[in-house]
Amino acid sequence: MTLIDFDLFSKIQLEDLLKVGWTPGSPTSPSLLQFIKYYNHIHYLFKFLILSEINTQKRTKLVKKVIELGEQFVLLNNFNGLEQITSVLQHKSISKLNKVFSTLPSRYTDSLNKLIQLADSTNNFSKLRHMYSSSEPPSVPYLAIYLTDLWCTDMSLSDGNSEGINLNKLLKLSDILYDLRVSQQTG
Repeated sequence: MTLIDFDLFSKIQLEDLLKVGWTPGSPTSPSLLQFIKYYNHIHYLFKFLILSEINTQKRTKLVKKVIELGEQFVLLNNFNGLEQITSVLQHKSISKLNKVFSTLPSRYTDSLNKLIQLADSTNNFSKLRHMYSSSEPPSVPYLAIYLTDLWCTDMSLSDGNSEGINLNKLLKLSDILYDLRVSQQTG
């Protein structure tokens, strides 16, 4: 899964990110949309697999495997996969499976809690950002963070004024894109 994530991530054209090619009414970016589509497909697949299993023991075994996958994503610096796994396990339909979570061995509940803390969206994903920035390449970032950063920078800063082009905006956008390009090229 990490190889697929990285392959799809590395195909994203940075100029497409500047066009905000993931929002309705914008010019589209096929490679970016494919990355998002794959993320959503895997997310729904894991939810479906867990929820379609009726037997509590088998369902618990599936949840344990998903937690182990999250642990592997951390080791492989796949932060997109990490967020994907924690998002699945925190989804309302999954987190309400009390019988499953109450029968998990403490090793798994501890691990799940650590994974959730790493991918916590508090303070603009500060823990995930720190872990990503301090990780050794190769890595797959949680792309939604960068899409949000690009969008917020683009929307909050004007393109220019009577004095000319807003260089501050261009520098901020280029810093974000540089980080992504480095990640794409270090695989």
